[in-house]
Amino acid sequence: MNWYKYSKIKFNSFFVGSYLPDDFYDKYSHIKGLEEDIHLTLFHVFFEDNEENRKKILELVNNLADKFPHINCEVAGISIMNNDKNALILNIDAKGTEIFHVDLLRLLDENNIEIKRKHGFLPHVTLKYDSGNNKLDIDKNIIKDYAWAIKNISVIFNKEDDMVFEFQLKGGNKDELV
Repeated sequence: MNWYKYSKIKFNSFFVGSYLPDDFYDKYSHIKGLEEDIHLTLFHVFFEDNEENRKKILELVNNLADKFPHINCEVAGISIMNNDKNALILNIDAKGTEIFHVDLLRLLDENNIEIKRKHGFLPHVTLKYDSGNNKLDIDKNIIKDYAWAIKNISVIFNKEDDMVFEFQLKGGNKDELV
């Protein structure tokens, strides 16, 4: 590998997720400081950012979404995620999300799109971040039963972009993809 060339590559993030239905905000309105645009993260990596890779990624996600069924999700627990900034998250039981994640990793590799990952896959919904002024506490009493189905997914390239690309999950049986 040419490390000099590698060090000059512009890497940005790309994210695939699903925004939660509006009634989630009603169900969890008792939590102060909820993030806007709450979503379930399906995929987040860094990639060599160029127009060709962006087009190919959108094509791959679209093709995967065409084959992938709706994903049933349910709140399973609450925890603190220690990433760049501590986050209070809901752990989500969402069978099929791991298949989507691995299939997209495989497709990126097969299409020679180089990626970097900071962490593995954990289906979660970020409720809020540590503001630095107060410590996030895990209070199991704030968990409310909540279930929904992912029917649409979104792709966003780096956090500064305003463009959101939407895709509908149109597939049948999850077992067909394994």
